[in-house]
Order: sequence, then C-alpha cells, then structure tokens
Amino acid sequence: MNKYRRSRDYRTAQGKFRGLVLGFVVVGACITSTGTAAADTVTETISVGGFPKAVAVSPNGSYAYVTSQNGSVSVIDTATNTVTGTIDVGRGPHAVAFNPNGSYAYVTSQNGSVSVIDTATNTVTETVSVGAYPEGIAVNPNGS
Repeated sequence: MNKYRRSRDYRTAQGKFRGLVLGFVVVGACITSTGTAAADTVTETISVGGFPKAVAVSPNGSYAYVTSQNGSVSVIDTATNTVTGTIDVGRGPHAVAFNPNGSYAYVTSQNGSVSVIDTATNTVTETVSVGAYPEGIAVNPNGS
C-alpha cells in the first residue's frame, strides 16, 4: 500500500463521522454543603460544529470561541452557555486568540491563513495568508 492510499483511507474514515456533532464541555468548581470547593465537574455540554479543536475566552469573559474542523468557529455566550453565532473561516481552523481588548479574534486555518474576526459583528473582516498549516497563535499584550 502506498502512502497516498493510506492518506485517502484516513480522510474517508473521517468523512464517515463528519455528521456527528461534538460538544464543548463546561467545567466548573462546585461548592459543597460544607463550603469547600469540590473537584471540577462537568456542569453543561454545549453542541458546537463537528470535531472541536481549540477554545479561547474573550478578555472580559463574556464569550468563548471554539474552532471546529468543519470550517467554523462557534461563539458561545458564557453567561447562558448557548451558541449565539457560527462564523465560517475556511478549511480546518486550528487555534484562536483575542487581542487585549477583545475587539478582534484571530483564527489559524489549514489553508494557510489567519481569519480576522470583528467580535462586535462576528464577521471575518480580513483573511491574511501566512503559509502552510499554521497551528498556534498569540497576540502581543499591547495588541500590536
């Protein structure tokens, strides 16, 4: 079997599971009746796009952005634990990070780009080509 055959088989196997919706799990500490914090427990499961990859919480804690391998970013309102929007960012988004004031989110994608999302409108305002398969991303603390 050549290396390309194995690669196609793997993609085919993934394709069979694309219809499944995976969840973003909310974990929090619970206070027991004795006033002590219990171990982290799952408090809620939120359905997001297929194959969630990464999550970042906005600087003010109001929203969580979850990248999914289906090409989207799910926006979760952390106060209500509901998905308030879905943003298409292209093939295979990996990482997400916010600028310091939370006005923009940056998402790396397998297609060799970074999508710049205006968080006020949850729209992609720019797509920057950066080279093949960017993985992680971070924003300078001064926002530049």
